[in-house]
Amino acid sequence: MTQRSNAAVARVTCSVAIDAKIVEAAEELGINVGRVCELSLKNQIGSARAEAQRTIDPETVASSNRYVEKYGLPLERYRLF
Repeated sequence: MTQRSNAAVARVTCSVAIDAKIVEAAEELGINVGRVCELSLKNQIGSARAEAQRTIDPETVASSNRYVEKYGLPLERYRLF
């Protein structure tokens, strides 16, 4: 879980084109459009990073397989099955 610090977060101003009716409805409901955009972008970044980590490099897998073939599983003696 990510911990938040009390330090101020550096912020930048960003211009985003959003359908006027959507912004109007959000304002009527008291929704902070900037905060929603920020949270959505943060979520998308997390998803993109997770997807990038799921992409497995075939050479890395082959290297790990060669290690196991040569030396066996590192903690095999502790396996209960």
